[in-house]
Amino acid sequence: MMTTTSITPILQLAVSPAILISAVGLILLTLNNRMVASISRARLLVRESDAATGTIKKKMESEISVIYRRAEFIRYAIVFSIASALASSVLIISLFIATLFGFEITWLYSLCFIAALGCLIVGLVYFIRDVNSGLVALRMELEERD
Repeated sequence: MMTTTSITPILQLAVSPAILISAVGLILLTLNNRMVASISRARLLVRESDAATGTIKKKMESEISVIYRRAEFIRYAIVFSIASALASSVLIISLFIATLFGFEITWLYSLCFIAALGCLIVGLVYFIRDVNSGLVALRMELEERD
C-alpha cells in the first residue's frame, strides 16, 4: 500500500517532466498562433491572386509558396513538441506504475526523458527554421521595394 511517505519521492521525480509538459504547452500555443496566421494569410493571398495578373500574380504565388513552406516547418515543430509532451507523460506514468507495483524500470525512465528532450530540441529547430524563413521572405520583399 502506498503511503504519503512512499509517494513523496515519486512526486519529486515527476516535477521535471511536469514542468517540461507545461513549457511545451506554451510553445504549442505560440506555434498554433503562428500556424493560424500563416493559413489565414495564405487563404487571403489565394483569393486575391485569382483576380491578379502578370507580375503581381507571380509575387503572390511566390509568397504563398513561402508561407506553405513555413507552415510545414510549424507543423513539424508542433508534431515534435507534442511527442515531447507525450514522452514526458509516459515518464510520469511509468514512475507511478513502477512504484505502485514495486519494480524499477530505469531504462524506460531514461529513454522517455531523452526522447522528451530530443523531440523538444527538434521541434525548436523547426521553430527556428520558420522564424528564419520569415525573415528571409521579409528581406526579399524589402529588397524588391528599393
